[in-house]
Amino acid sequence: MKSNLAYVPPDPQGELVPFPKAERQSMSKKEEGYTRMPNSLIDDQVMAQLNDKAFKCLMLIVRQTSGFDRTNHTIAISQFQKYCGIRKRDTVMACIKELEDKKIILVNRKTGCLNEYSINPNQSHETVLPLKGTSTVKGDGTSTAKRDETSPVKRGTNKETLKETLKENIYVVFEFWKTTFNSQKTVLTEKRKKKIEARLEQGYSVEDIKKAILNCSKSDYHMGKNDRGTVYNDIELICREPEKLDRFISMSTPVQAKTTQPVLDNRNVNEAWAKTQTHYENVDPVELEEWMV
Repeated sequence: MKSNLAYVPPDPQGELVPFPKAERQSMSKKEEGYTRMPNSLIDDQVMAQLNDKAFKCLMLIVRQTSGFDRTNHTIAISQFQKYCGIRKRDTVMACIKELEDKKIILVNRKTGCLNEYSINPNQSHETVLPLKGTSTVKGDGTSTAKRDETSPVKRGTNKETLKETLKENIYVVFEFWKTTFNSQKTVLTEKRKKKIEARLEQGYSVEDIKKAILNCSKSDYHMGKNDRGTVYNDIELICREPEKLDRFISMSTPVQAKTTQPVLDNRNVNEAWAKTQTHYENVDPVELEEWMV
């Protein structure tokens, strides 16, 4: 017997129950439409310790990491400038250094790649900046966690990435040199910049140049204890050529301690001479020529 397609059963076979959006949020433990900010920013007075531009940079890092359920992410300096409204690169680098010095963020620097930023998980307060469990900033009600393609910050080409990384590494090297030799007022001139850039492009890493700077600071000769009394520790000199940089990297001269020599006078000079050890090797007798006699 064929069923009548026009026949409608008296009782419904199933009922569609709408699932409210609020219940979905409660079950997933995620709020949609924005990135959650951690309580530690206020509870630990992190916000009070930062200037406004450093705080903006921190917000971008939080957005690009925990905002997309990521532990770390690469961010270009130009992206900090664009999304934080900061005009100068040096200002961005100073803000990043401030966040790094205060142990708020971690920066992973790699040669040939953009710096990788993450929130420091080893903070003192229990409510540290979250690394997971946050939702996206999109306001259309869709979840974009773990979806990098929805990020508002678009990554540039490989060439642009290398260029950004090179600029950042030059700044890192120069700041390390300034700190090592306590030369905070020294300016990164074009001549110094070109020498650092040339060595980085030749394959020397930031750590290689840092090691050369440290070895130079431990050399009495380069720190002015020479016959001319001249200091030879400029970053331009250290990075002037590959051979010179290699010499500084391979230097193993320890910091030479000052030794005080006793002042000799007519009362102790004989005693000093008596303590002086001399040794002469035995030699064969020599027959003198007639003209020597």
